Amino acid sequence: MPITDDNTSSPEHERYAVFTSRLAAVESLPNDHLEALIAEAAADPDVAMGGSVLALIAEHRLLSEVQRSSLVSHPHYQQPFLQHRLRRATLLMLLRASSVSEDLPAQCIAFADAPVHRALLAHRVIRHQHLVALRAHGANRAIRNTAGQRLRTRAPSVGPA
Repeated sequence: MPITDDNTSSPEHERYAVFTSRLAAVESLPNDHLEALIAEAAADPDVAMGGSVLALIAEHRLLSEVQRSSLVSHPHYQQPFLQHRLRRATLLMLLRASSVSEDLPAQCIAFADAPVHRALLAHRVIRHQHLVALRAHGANRAIRNTAGQRLRTRAPSVGPA
């Protein structure tokens, strides 16, 4: 992945690539391993790269609900963008669950995040009122347009005028 004029990679991009490869290969994520990964990412000399890796950890497929919840108060996860990524990961995980609470769609809409709104639009739990809310307050134009289109195709049938 050349990123400089002399076709060499920057050290932070190399570290990021190595870390993401290692993270993708993880087959289990016990708490001690999770803490070691967090400490390594937080100690990186490039703060932006370390933050990106912390976000990847927050969204890791093997992270349990309890582990993700504990990251909300973790000292290395107090930056707003990391709190946002944790909330996104939590809502997406809840949308993938076999049963969904009645208030989850409203939580997803209020979060105002495009990936969460897209997942909600694709979910079987979506109702007319959710589509109306997404048409008005979707995270981006594509979501608002999709919600509007779905409302037009799902319009309740009315009798002859």
